Amino acid sequence: MAKYDNYLDHSIMRQLINPSLDANMFEKIIATLGKKSTTDKKKLLCILKKHMENFKEDARDFSSPQFYEMMCDKIRNKIKACENYFTVTLSDILSLTENTGIRLADVGWDYLSPQSIADMIEENVVGQKEYSHALALCAYLHMLRSKNPNGNYPKMNLLVYGPTGVGKTFGAQVLARKLNIDFEIANCCILVQQGIIGENITDAITRAYIKNKKLKNLIIFFDEFDKLFKESYYSETIQRECLNLFDDNGEVTFRSSFERDAVQMKFPTRNITIIVGGVFDTLEAIVNKRMGVCNVGFTSTQALTTGNFYQHVMKEDFSKLFNSDELLGRIGQFVRVENMTREMLLEIIFNEYSSPLVQYRNYFDLHDCPIRLTEEGAEQIVEVVEKQNLGVRGLKSVLGNVLKEEMIKVGTRPSHTIVIDKRYVIRQLHLYPESEQLSLSFCE
Repeated sequence: MAKYDNYLDHSIMRQLINPSLDANMFEKIIATLGKKSTTDKKKLLCILKKHMENFKEDARDFSSPQFYEMMCDKIRNKIKACENYFTVTLSDILSLTENTGIRLADVGWDYLSPQSIADMIEENVVGQKEYSHALALCAYLHMLRSKNPNGNYPKMNLLVYGPTGVGKTFGAQVLARKLNIDFEIANCCILVQQGIIGENITDAITRAYIKNKKLKNLIIFFDEFDKLFKESYYSETIQRECLNLFDDNGEVTFRSSFERDAVQMKFPTRNITIIVGGVFDTLEAIVNKRMGVCNVGFTSTQALTTGNFYQHVMKEDFSKLFNSDELLGRIGQFVRVENMTREMLLEIIFNEYSSPLVQYRNYFDLHDCPIRLTEEGAEQIVEVVEKQNLGVRGLKSVLGNVLKEEMIKVGTRPSHTIVIDKRYVIRQLHLYPESEQLSLSFCE
């Protein structure tokens, strides 16, 4: 219970940064928080969240530069006041500014650092510390260069590799959303070379330009980047097109729209940071060859690498895969993401910020039917996800199957609490002790 109270205390203090909160109420909460029961803290947190929602609604409606500056002054003053009672973090400030139009640079730039960004990412992306730190450095340098366009700072493109469903794309999305960075995802599975009908490398920039009306501060995430290196006629041409985009001092040409009368535009690549991600399972053969693993028989080395080759990947292995030292040299960081363990999946499902359960909880709260997940229920769900090798994405799918009957029935019977325990999960997924096979129809 103490651990949960600590979480509640932190969540409550995060809400206290709200500048519209009455000063007397602020002081009273600070003075009495340690004396409140867990139940009272939960009720208080609900009230404070409503106050925060009202503040954000007002902030989104600002209609003049004068109102915006006044709002920023209030936030800065409130942050200083809170610092007298507890440590304010970057995540605390971002929870206030997210979805308001208030720029972090105007209220909390001093709280921005590679470590504070990493801490923020780790709140949302569980178990990927190395990736969180690499993303944080990538983003910090990107924002530093954007804020000081005439400064001479390094650029750190990033390659992330590892199993599917462990948070590669999600981590980058969290980063962009929280820090309000212009962000675009390009699916490399469908990319073709320029001049061929289909989507090409620079179309990602066109999409970002259309969406944001500008390209001042852009991070592009090339998902499934390893698919560009499968054996095909066009792959070499596409790789060459990547070189200029990944360059620090190049210039990329793109269309202003996808219409026939689109204008050709140019934009400096120094304002674009690239993140590429993929499974890169073809590295296994390269790693095995480097380590002298035989294809026939079974050796101790093979026992180390089979099914777990990622931990043995080295930068030189990517050089052999890319067959391009130029491309390799334009990527500043290479980082591996870890496979999901049972402990990591359990931590994710109970995570307040990134758990797929939050979406379902919001749905049922809207219909006055709160849900409660027990530890035994969570363990049963995770067991299904592990057996099906579904990764983090599987948590959402399995939860959807567990709750779909209740989701259909909302509004047709009295309000009640839905308790997701082990027996409930087994019943909803038709899992029985005598069953050896799981036959599930997962939600899209």
